Amino acid sequence: MTLVTKTPPVNTALIVSPVTPDTYTVLSGRNTYTVDTSVSPPSCDCDAYRYLPRSRPCKHGRAVLQYRAEPQAGILDALDDEQTLDVIDPSKGNNNHPRVERTVDAHDRKVALAALMQWEKLFRAKQPVPRWLYRVACAVKNGLEHEQQAPSIAAEYFAKVREYIERQAVKGVA
Repeated sequence: MTLVTKTPPVNTALIVSPVTPDTYTVLSGRNTYTVDTSVSPPSCDCDAYRYLPRSRPCKHGRAVLQYRAEPQAGILDALDDEQTLDVIDPSKGNNNHPRVERTVDAHDRKVALAALMQWEKLFRAKQPVPRWLYRVACAVKNGLEHEQQAPSIAAEYFAKVREYIERQAVKGVA
């Protein structure tokens, strides 16, 4: 009999706050835990950490590692879809601006498909995929799903993906 253990996903309700470069507090429900990242895996003062194999961090440690990899991810993950859209593009959030009919721009589609292919390449190679690239891939998939029935919506998805990738390139991330 083979025992297979899976690392459970990090709960998005965990709130990570840096204290020092190596120390973080994690608010989990009503409890606050201290995580020290100067050791590997990060140590934590929660009960679960004491019983885990030393090769695995607890969920608080994983939340801190995720926070360190992409600090703004926790902010967006805590928002619902409409709030996220409002952050990304306030004019499309809860405002009642009429939608302008658009056609799919060939360049936007080409950039979006290239990003999707990059995501697929990393995914198939079982390499870590940056959260921003995962989100871009999801937007591209949504665009492809709308392309035949609602080309205006697909055009918006592809244009947003291109704009986002251009911003990432300016930051030096993409």
